[in-house]
Amino acid sequence: MPVEVVIDHPLAQTMSNHVFGTLMRIVLHYWNTDCRPLPTDDRELMLIGRAGRRVWTERRGDVMAVLTDVLPAFDRYHQWRENVRQHWADNREKGQAVKTLKKVREARKGAEIETDAYMRAKKAPDPTGLPIAPLPGLTGRAVRTG
Repeated sequence: MPVEVVIDHPLAQTMSNHVFGTLMRIVLHYWNTDCRPLPTDDRELMLIGRAGRRVWTERRGDVMAVLTDVLPAFDRYHQWRENVRQHWADNREKGQAVKTLKKVREARKGAEIETDAYMRAKKAPDPTGLPIAPLPGLTGRAVRTG
């Protein structure tokens, strides 16, 4: 949350503690609601800021002036933050896909090694020197594993 735009605002620096507290409660509400528009009703804003009726009626203009100046900066920062979050989420998904692809390739490579070992064992010469007869039903067909 970019609080420096509120703290550095010249009008906010001249506010009393009560008015500044009201301003910050409204800003926090705005930020916590993902920068949704604030209510337009004075009573709702007064309740969000937890201001007394006298303080709100006397200093409403100052609070609204600061809000008008700082809320666009909050919107920009919020949008940037959401873009960064989306970027990292996309990268996380890509990384998981790459890991899955590597596992599939390793599994296939292991199956090829097993197939090659099977084929070598099948074609290995008989130590007695006699030819080995193929197993019935396996001639002319590829052997599949995994």
